[in-house]
Amino acid sequence: MFWRKKNPEKPTVLVPLYVYPEHGSWNLLYAIIKGNPQIEFLIIINPNSGPGSEDLPDENYTEGITLLNGYANVTLVGYISTDYFKRDINHVLKDVRTYAGWSKGKGFGDPNSKQKDLGLRGVFLDETPNEWSVDAGRYLERLTGVIKSHGDEPIIIHNPGTIPSPLFTPYATLTVMFEGSYDIYKSANMTTKTSVFAKMSKASREKLAVILHSLPKTMGDKEETQMMKGLNKHFGAVFVTALNVNYYESFGEEFQSWVGGLSSK
Repeated sequence: MFWRKKNPEKPTVLVPLYVYPEHGSWNLLYAIIKGNPQIEFLIIINPNSGPGSEDLPDENYTEGITLLNGYANVTLVGYISTDYFKRDINHVLKDVRTYAGWSKGKGFGDPNSKQKDLGLRGVFLDETPNEWSVDAGRYLERLTGVIKSHGDEPIIIHNPGTIPSPLFTPYATLTVMFEGSYDIYKSANMTTKTSVFAKMSKASREKLAVILHSLPKTMGDKEETQMMKGLNKHFGAVFVTALNVNYYESFGEEFQSWVGGLSSK
């Protein structure tokens, strides 16, 4: 495994942490992580739609990332936009190298040791394409090669936001099969589509993730339990929120109770 799960039957909490760390904005996350040591947190760090223009993050990020790396149940990756592989690959590779440089020579580390201080374990590639092409393959080959040159089995997360071609699967540690509202997830029958994809690509649930927003605030405990059981069956990493705007820029009021409930399911 690329991150150490205390209980493989429970999903990892995937956290898009697009909140600037000031005025205690990460304090709730620290408390949730500390209060749920049996749950793994895979956290996406995103200073400025990527690492930013400087070699190292600012002092607020430096303090926050160092604190997060102090928890045994936390793994950090860095956000990178690829614009469906239309972004200049040299800019993407620069982001990769910047993130790898945060660890002071250790790159993205290895799966047998915990990163410390500013060290990340890999990258979250946002807006990856879902349709395979020769050009996409060339782009991905080069990008994956550079990422892997900076660590031993680095985490490489693809986010096409929808079901991708199975040809992408070998290049990703984890793939976000759906990112969107809960209503669309249900109406598009994404659970069935994910099952079909998993069989076709021979991908285990540990390689699949889902990001859901706009969950109904009227959802009862029974419906929430059924939802979580369904997500847990098909996905190894999950993020859900009832927020319907700025989904990743704050923590919804239900986030703490949802993670707490997850640990008991």
